[in-house]
Amino acid sequence: MSVDPNSLTEQQRMMANALSEWAHPYAQPISFGEAPNLLAAHNNVNNATMSLISLEGKQIGITNWHVLFGPDGYDEQRQTNPGIHCQLGNVVLDPLEMIIDGDETLDLVTLDLSSFTVDQIVCPGLPCAFYEQPGAWPPPPVNVGDYVVFAGFPGSRREHVNPGEFIYGIVSSGGTEIVQVSEEIIQCQLLLDQCVVTVQNTDVPANELPGLSGSPVFQYRLFKSGVSYFDFVGIVFEYGPEFDLLRIRPSHLLNSDGTFRR
Repeated sequence: MSVDPNSLTEQQRMMANALSEWAHPYAQPISFGEAPNLLAAHNNVNNATMSLISLEGKQIGITNWHVLFGPDGYDEQRQTNPGIHCQLGNVVLDPLEMIIDGDETLDLVTLDLSSFTVDQIVCPGLPCAFYEQPGAWPPPPVNVGDYVVFAGFPGSRREHVNPGEFIYGIVSSGGTEIVQVSEEIIQCQLLLDQCVVTVQNTDVPANELPGLSGSPVFQYRLFKSGVSYFDFVGIVFEYGPEFDLLRIRPSHLLNSDGTFRR
């Protein structure tokens, strides 16, 4: 079943917004940079998004390779500043100690988060949960013309409200259309005027959205019995503002143990 954000009725539009909010708990901000300093007016911080999913009883976090190992990524910053501070939601951690697998070509990395509880991770004011896939893994593939749901934390929608304190804005959509599907890439047309944005920032262009990397992507589906459910169908790895395209790695590239299929 698909939900088209261009719905003609207000009821359908409200449903798309509700679907958008449904995805929020399964995305958490991962940030790194200067340790929070209550005396500083500003802290230099980068952030991206971590997808949270539970597979075979293991709590797994998924984000992009470039977030940890790319230019100006966590590892590079750590080499120049051993005191670098990294947080997933509200918990301080060293992601390099928790890696299950990583693939530079796919631009994906998985972390074993089994040692943390949801209560430790959750940011004040944000929902948090590990998504549990209802059916077999991997889920069935998506098709061109389907609509998907995603949520992420672009840094341009982050507010530095007090020294050492940030509010992370969520950008999400309850109906983003798939325009191209291949073995390793799903492409969606992202219409920003139809997205839900919890923190506005008039100082940057609307389509400046670094930080969506690692966002979880779901499809709303129906069992034959008529019961609705969501499939975890992919992870965002790139947003191309020049064509408003959201690029996604399909979930079948991920094994149920957190390793990648090569």
